[in-house]
Amino acid sequence: NARDESGIQAVIVVYTDGTGSWQSVSLSPGNGNAWTGNIPVNEETEFFAQTVDMAGNVTISDRGGEYYRPFLDTTPPHTFATV
Repeated sequence: NARDESGIQAVIVVYTDGTGSWQSVSLSPGNGNAWTGNIPVNEETEFFAQTVDMAGNVTISDRGGEYYRPFLDTTPPHTFATV
């Protein structure tokens, strides 16, 4: 979820698969304050989010520099959640 009084312009997830290379994915606005998107994951995946408001301010959510790691539910269909 992302919200700001001026509105949200963009939410970007920046991730690595453990190889040292970082990629980014722009999320799409969903219902309410939700933004959605997909990234490929494996056991080494780490990610953080950048949010840009309509005034151009940028915030970063990165768990204090420890980054987020996905949790993989191995029962089909595959679903992902942050831990």
